Amino acid sequence: MTGLVKNPPRFYDSFARAERGGVAIYVALVSAIMIGFGALVVDLGRLFTLQTELQNAADASALAGAVELDGTATAITRARLAARNALIGNRQTFASGGANVVILDDDIRFLSALPTSDEDPITSAHLTTDPISARFIEVTATAREVDYLLAPVLAARVGGDGNAPQSGQASALAIAGYNSVVCNFPPLMICNPSEANGNVGAPFTAVPGQLVQLKTSGGDGQWAPGNFGLLDPPQGNQGAAAVVENLASSSPTGCFTTSVDLRTGSVSNPISKGLNVRFDMYENPGFGGNQKSEPQFKPASNVIKGKYRSGSNFVDYSGATPNGRGMPRHACFVAGDCSTVAASENWPNERFQPPADSNLGAQQAFWSDYWATNHPGQNFSTEYATIDSDGDGVITRLEMYNWENGAGGIPVGDVDGDGTPGEDPDDSTANSSASGENGNPTHYNGSEQPDAARRLMPVAVLNCIANGPLNGNTNGVPVTAFAKMFLTHAAEDGAEQTIYAEVVGVLQPGVDDDVLHDIIHLYR
Repeated sequence: MTGLVKNPPRFYDSFARAERGGVAIYVALVSAIMIGFGALVVDLGRLFTLQTELQNAADASALAGAVELDGTATAITRARLAARNALIGNRQTFASGGANVVILDDDIRFLSALPTSDEDPITSAHLTTDPISARFIEVTATAREVDYLLAPVLAARVGGDGNAPQSGQASALAIAGYNSVVCNFPPLMICNPSEANGNVGAPFTAVPGQLVQLKTSGGDGQWAPGNFGLLDPPQGNQGAAAVVENLASSSPTGCFTTSVDLRTGSVSNPISKGLNVRFDMYENPGFGGNQKSEPQFKPASNVIKGKYRSGSNFVDYSGATPNGRGMPRHACFVAGDCSTVAASENWPNERFQPPADSNLGAQQAFWSDYWATNHPGQNFSTEYATIDSDGDGVITRLEMYNWENGAGGIPVGDVDGDGTPGEDPDDSTANSSASGENGNPTHYNGSEQPDAARRLMPVAVLNCIANGPLNGNTNGVPVTAFAKMFLTHAAEDGAEQTIYAEVVGVLQPGVDDDVLHDIIHLYR
């Protein structure tokens, strides 16, 4: 008879107590989780890489387009082309549908302003199709998809319902613009001529050849088109004398950005005295001493102005056929009232004289008196095409000035500047046939040569009505544009000091780099 085994073998006891198999359970559980994390790392990593590549492409496109937003008529066309061409070398790695990142015309929008906060959305109020007012470019990189590699497999292995995501989507948006910084800039602003006749808030439209009569505005009245004022220099001494000295200097201090601080136009040294050193006129108060020997106050190379020195003052040549004439302007400006002429000749404003018609007959009539006085030995018809350097049929005052500085020759009839050409032996020259004013500087005696560019002056253009009421001592006023003006006549004293300047255009990158510096920003 066989009895029960009272003492089982030792291996049964070891098996009952064994724990090594329990590790496999934990490994199985943790492995599923780790594979899930691995799937997330791989697939989401691919998605994040795609998003980064799209954002880089959108940033590059927006920055390339922003460089072209210079406020000119072709700005949007050039910006759109630059934005699209910037992506020729931009590729993405993981998205389906092609390697190249492509920006379409519909992916590009232009803005005149940005919301106050980055959290606020872009609305239709911010958008523009006007190349002159476009300051920002928005580029959207079209959404692209990347196929997931591991997530669908993992979902199937763990018993998913088949609805696991198969792909992810990424897109990107960038907004760029530039902030203009203008240096070597006289502290002078003008009210935007384009705001005349009820066009409140209009962008500045440069009309080359248009003569603008600018006056200070006394009292507390709101500044309007046709007024000019002073700016507080952003650096250095902001006293009245320092401001006027900056108007006179060939190297004014400080740089201005797209917002400026205004000051009153009432200063101890009249504005005209500072500006007129450019015309070789050194007068008190402020500039009647040693300033004529200082290079920073050097004049232009051609200072034709229709005036001569009499004692300590400069006076106009006078008479029915004066011995000297400045650049042409309508007689109504001298008479002091152009309202009737402006209405009958369809001027945009009584202070804005448009250029004459673009044909030889109209131009000959416009320049006839000036030409007869200052270039009597030359034939206008023969020189017409040469003087008209841009070939548009209109001879601007700046084009005449440039021609005189070059091939035409600066008139030198009244060599000693005493108002009587032809009475001195040296007054008779080939250029003037003893007629006309001497356009060469005769009072400046500094060590540096006169500079033709001294009669070209950049100014800040402000929308005085839209941002008004403005009448001085206002801070943070936005600049509509930085314009380039040509000083046609010496500035005039009086209760309302007066500047005559011809519109040349707006400051442009690549053309005015000695003054204009554009800093490109990504805003979003």
